[in-house]
Amino acid sequence: MIVFFIFTLLFFQASVIAQPCTMYMVSTLSSHPLSTLPLTESSAAIPALISTKSQAKITIEYNDINEALLNSTSGEVICFKTGIYPAIKIENIQGGINNITLKAETDADVQIIQNSYSGTGIAIKNSKNIIISEFTLSGGMYGIYAQGSSDLTLVNNTIYNVGQEGIIVKSGIAKQSLENFVIADNIISGTGKRLAQYGEGIYIGDGNDNYNQVINNVRIEGNSISNTMNEAIDIKINTKNVNIHSNNIINTNLKFNGAITVATANRYGPDSQITISHNNIIGVTNRSGYRPIGIAVGQGNALITGNLISATSTRFVGVCLFSTFVNVNANTVTLGQNYVLTNGTPFLANCGDGGTSAHSLANVIKMNVEVLERKR
Repeated sequence: MIVFFIFTLLFFQASVIAQPCTMYMVSTLSSHPLSTLPLTESSAAIPALISTKSQAKITIEYNDINEALLNSTSGEVICFKTGIYPAIKIENIQGGINNITLKAETDADVQIIQNSYSGTGIAIKNSKNIIISEFTLSGGMYGIYAQGSSDLTLVNNTIYNVGQEGIIVKSGIAKQSLENFVIADNIISGTGKRLAQYGEGIYIGDGNDNYNQVINNVRIEGNSISNTMNEAIDIKINTKNVNIHSNNIINTNLKFNGAITVATANRYGPDSQITISHNNIIGVTNRSGYRPIGIAVGQGNALITGNLISATSTRFVGVCLFSTFVNVNANTVTLGQNYVLTNGTPFLANCGDGGTSAHSLANVIKMNVEVLERKR
C-alpha cells in the first residue's frame, strides 16, 4: 500500500513538471528582456502575441501575473521564464477541476527575491485548485503563505533565508471548506531570520483560538527541511487527516515542542488520523532550556512508524506524547518500529502538559515491544 502511495505521488509530481505551457511570464526585472516586443508604457500589462514559424500556434506572454490570472481558465499552465520577479499574490482565483498552474519553464531559473525579511514571496488567499511549482523564494517574511484556500499543491520549490515560516497554510476567515493540500519535494532552509520563535519550516493550521475552521487532508512528503529556528513541521489543532512521510529534517533549533509537532494544545480538536512515517530527523536542539524532541504529539489518532531520529543530547526524547489528548475520540497513538539513535530517551508517554494544565494521556499501542534504541 505504501509503495502504491509513493508511486502515485511520484507520478503526480512528474505530471506537474511535464505539463505543457499555455501562457508565459517574462520578468521586467531580469537580464532576459522580451526581445520580440520591447516593454513600453502601453505594453507593460498587455499580453504579447508571438507567432511561431508555422503560424499554427500563438504564444502568449505576460509581464503582469494579475493580467495572466484574469485571463486564465481551468487547465491553464502559466510558465515563468528565467528571471527575477516581484512577489506574487493570488486572490479569489478558482482553478476549477483541472487547476491553474504557476511553474517555472523547463530548466528556467525563476526567483522571487525580497529584502529586509518583509512581505511574502507567493501569497494565496481565498483561492482553490492552484499548483505552485519550481520557484526559488528568499528574503521575505514568508516563502509561501496560503489563507482561506483549498486544493493547493506546492511542489519542487526552494525557499531559504526567510524572516519566519517557509510555507504556512492557515484557515483565517475562510469562504469555503479547506481540504486537499499537497506539500511535496520542496527544499526549505534558513527560516526564522527575523523572528526566530516563528521560524517553522512548514506550518499548517491556526494557533489562535479565534480561527477554528478545520483544515482537512494534508500530505507533507519528500521535503528537505534544514536549519529551522523552530519546528521543521508544525501541525496545529484544527488540522485533521495528515500524512507526514519521507521528509528529511536536519538541524532543528527549537524554542518549543519537537522537530515534527502535532496538536500540542489543550483545545478540543477534531477526530483526526495522523500518520508520521519514514522521516529522517537528524540533529535537534532546544535553545530555551527545554528538552529537545524529535516527534511531539498532543492529540489525534496517530501512527508513528519507520522514522529515523538522531540527536546526541542526554536530555533528548525521540518520540514524546503530551498530556493534551482531551478528545477521547482522537487519543490513540500506535507506535511501530522507530529507530532512535540517542544518549537520551527514545520514548516518553507523558512529556507533560506543555504549559496548558491539561492532564489527558494518550492510549498507547506498541506494535513492537519497545521503540528501537541505539546509543550514539
